[in-house]
Amino acid sequence: GAAAIDVDGTRIEAAEIVIATGSAPKLLPGVSISDRIITSDQALWFDRLPTSAVVIGAGAVGLEFASFYRSFGAEVTLLEALPRLAPLEDEQVSKEIARAYRKRGITTAAGASVQGIEETDEAVRVAYDAGKGTESLEADICLVATGRGPVTEGLDLAEAGVAIHDKGFVIVDGELRTNVEHVWAIGDVASTPLQLAHVAFTEGYAVAERIAGLDVAEIDYLNIPKVTYCTPEIASVGMTEEQARQAGLDVVVDTVDFRGIGKANMLREGGFVKLVAEVDG
Repeated sequence: GAAAIDVDGTRIEAAEIVIATGSAPKLLPGVSISDRIITSDQALWFDRLPTSAVVIGAGAVGLEFASFYRSFGAEVTLLEALPRLAPLEDEQVSKEIARAYRKRGITTAAGASVQGIEETDEAVRVAYDAGKGTESLEADICLVATGRGPVTEGLDLAEAGVAIHDKGFVIVDGELRTNVEHVWAIGDVASTPLQLAHVAFTEGYAVAERIAGLDVAEIDYLNIPKVTYCTPEIASVGMTEEQARQAGLDVVVDTVDFRGIGKANMLREGGFVKLVAEVDG
């Protein structure tokens, strides 16, 4: 009952195979990477600081790079197709980050559909509609941060009978097993809820321990913290208020404003902590 993979014509047999090919940034349809149109991959190795940037996508990556570029003095416009920035976070967080970015001089537009990106010699022009008709702006660079897709091309997973989600992710159960015996998947390529480095590590440890014969509990993804490293920073764990109410839970909500803390005032930093708890019946 061993598994095997073919690497450049060489057959390698093993007791177990773990698919951990990760993810890659997704581009918008019809858009390709160039000197001025980049993804987070190119942004990490960019050889200069942009003077201005349009960032498309206000998830973790878009929020972080918009914040980073602004910290270095660039004029930044952040566009998000969904109705609010940080769309996966609690709605109160979205409102607060929009206000904080406005104070930092970052222009943001939610509910914005990008209609075209074109490069000229001197700049990149982005056309979008945020509900007021088509608007267009020019910037030094355009960073496309519209999410990440699984890297499975060329692995011949379908030929091996490994089931794949319609979005390309490898389907796994709660123990990270695929539908094929002795084949597992972990990290961004797996159809688990969170694409985060610490989640991939946790999944890797769990699979290694199961292969070693240990009985490991399934990962509780709901209780894994998520952090967006922008300024101000966003962190959350558990359900948002909306998710809790949609799950039919009777909840009580409390918010503590950081401005009630002396040190926050000295540092001139605002922000809040919001607790969503089930009413103790």
